[in-house]
Amino acid sequence: NGTDPEIGVRRMYDSAQIGPVPFSNAAAYANEDVDALFAEAVQTIDLDERGELYRQIQEIVVEDLPYIWIVETDATRAYRSNCSGFIPYAQFAETASCAEE
Repeated sequence: NGTDPEIGVRRMYDSAQIGPVPFSNAAAYANEDVDALFAEAVQTIDLDERGELYRQIQEIVVEDLPYIWIVETDATRAYRSNCSGFIPYAQFAETASCAEE
């Protein structure tokens, strides 16, 4: 469970996303290999294949280092004790998965 890299990762590293918009490729990072891997990943529904393509993207981005992350947000999530099935995702709490017992 978690967010799809197509949603979060592509915004940061795809050259087509360069722009002054929040959550976009504000670093103006451009790498033709990364763009090609994103284009290939969005075309497949095979999770293993997609995972391998995003692993390759990650390796290239780590080597190129378009951003230097110096801060990590600490998010606190709270829910009632009678809530079951609560699933905290990477960026958002999926409250719809919380059912009262």
